[in-house]
Amino acid sequence: MLARQERIEHYASLIRSCQDTRQGRQLHERVLGSEFRRNRYLGNLLVEMYGKCGDVESARQAFREVYEPNTISWNIMIAALSDNGYSVAEALGHLYLMLLDGWEPNEVTYLSLVSACGHAGMLKDALSHFKAMTFDHRLRPQAGHFRSILDLLSRAGRLAEAKDLIQNMPFVPETPAWATLLSACGTQGDSRQESSSVAQSVLEMRSGSCGSYVLISNLYSAKKYARQ
Repeated sequence: MLARQERIEHYASLIRSCQDTRQGRQLHERVLGSEFRRNRYLGNLLVEMYGKCGDVESARQAFREVYEPNTISWNIMIAALSDNGYSVAEALGHLYLMLLDGWEPNEVTYLSLVSACGHAGMLKDALSHFKAMTFDHRLRPQAGHFRSILDLLSRAGRLAEAKDLIQNMPFVPETPAWATLLSACGTQGDSRQESSSVAQSVLEMRSGSCGSYVLISNLYSAKKYARQ
């Protein structure tokens, strides 16, 4: 039994370290020709490997070969689509297939969906998925979900909503969250009053953080330069 598990982990290590599709296909063939061809753990790793290599079509094929795919399997396939710029509709289609297959989405599923919306600049859809995970599936949004929504709000110039989102996070926001908003203040042509309001919030919520002072300094330097 131990020897069998060691062989599985050997294959897993090879797949994880693979960064080349050609080599990945060779490993894929080795797995299919071995006693582990129906091992879901290795099947999931193959799908993930192809996704990271940007070969989504091979990821699809590997996914079809996964024996009794579970939530992890579906999440990996949806992430492969999202990370490689495929349409939100296609990622969402896999969510529906996942539900039909009897598997409930989790936080990881919705992170891929919200991220896909972020890549496409689809704020309305991202907000819809953000609400669905909270109210329909009783899932608690994590930092990654908030970052994607925050980035979309900031890019859309909806800075007041972005600020409100940060202030109502169920955890203390880190400097990158404020960095996104402060950067938007510098590029969206907002008012000096709004910039000052954001800067004050940073000082209040991130008191003692050197990074906060640097962000604020950069913001005001940019504003001063823009007026010259």
